[in-house]
Amino acid sequence: MKKISFEKTLKRIGERVKVLGWVHSIREHKNFVFLDLRDEKDWMLQVVLEKKLVEGINLEDVVEVEGEVLKRPEGMTNPKIETGEIEIKGEKIRFLSKSKILPFDLKEINLSLPEYLNWFPVVLKNEKVKAIFKIQEKIIEGFRESAKKLGLFEFHSPILCAFSSEGGAEVFKVDYFSKEAFLAQSPQLYKQILVSSFGKVFCVTKAFRAEPSLTSRHICEFVSLDCEVGFIESLEELLSVCEKILKGMFKKLEKEAKKELNLLKIE
Repeated sequence: MKKISFEKTLKRIGERVKVLGWVHSIREHKNFVFLDLRDEKDWMLQVVLEKKLVEGINLEDVVEVEGEVLKRPEGMTNPKIETGEIEIKGEKIRFLSKSKILPFDLKEINLSLPEYLNWFPVVLKNEKVKAIFKIQEKIIEGFRESAKKLGLFEFHSPILCAFSSEGGAEVFKVDYFSKEAFLAQSPQLYKQILVSSFGKVFCVTKAFRAEPSLTSRHICEFVSLDCEVGFIESLEELLSVCEKILKGMFKKLEKEAKKELNLLKIE
């Protein structure tokens, strides 16, 4: 039997299916255990299993479950999740990866910065932390789509440079086969070179600034969303390009990251 996504279970009522996911929550009753499984899209799916099948189960175990898709009893539906009208009556469970007992509550993370970084592979399972990454993805998607709609050509800027790429910023020096090289501070030089052939260009790249700072607003490595447009006749024309790209990015967020923005209480 091939595995199916949680989304497809909605159309398989009365059929036997196989699903895979992470154990998100465990609720024990007299003879049965109710599991909420989480998939890669953060969809939740309730699975009901006999207690004897899930001995030693932990949160974040990765499991494969086979069973029948059933409609939930009247009054037992959950409108807060996409699969809230169904559940799986589990017949078989296979543990693909066992998790140790978690050292902190994943739902409410309260860690010092060193602990947060040391446990980051686990911290990343927290829905608010994941939301930050999903919002970042949609920002970059919105930037790219908006730039392409305006006819800008995408290119990939080098990271290793033979010279500092921009004045006014400290650089990271690296050994390049016994020669001195630098991490790019900016794609500015490459944008200007490309504009001479392509007219309008953009890139999504990493930039590095060797400027030590203790504030969260100054970081040594960041993702740079850069445009360069030729044949500009006025400042208003340039501002119009910026406005259209920014509007496209915000529309993308509003359309495809509303859940994540609400989760982080961003309006």
